[in-house]
Amino acid sequence: MVMETRFPRSAYASVTVWNLFSQSIDQRFHRSTINKQSAVSDADGRVRVVAAPRDPGVANWLDTGGRTRGSVFWRFLLAEEPAEPIRCQVVAIDAV
Repeated sequence: MVMETRFPRSAYASVTVWNLFSQSIDQRFHRSTINKQSAVSDADGRVRVVAAPRDPGVANWLDTGGRTRGSVFWRFLLAEEPAEPIRCQVVAIDAV
């Protein structure tokens, strides 16, 4: 799944993949969280995040640990502006 947005000005912002029990995927073995400091954005400030079971070769990859079902949790704490809509699209991993 490819997700695109711009992190709003905020004290903290992140995106995390969760399993079916609303638990984050084990960070010791999988990159399951990206925050606004670690995210790679384009010149316009937009962030493109890809959640996939294997590395698609992009900077902002969230590793689902091989899981094909779960949730994606976006968090914006003390946002100074409204968050813009997050555009999501399911594509084949080779099309990323």
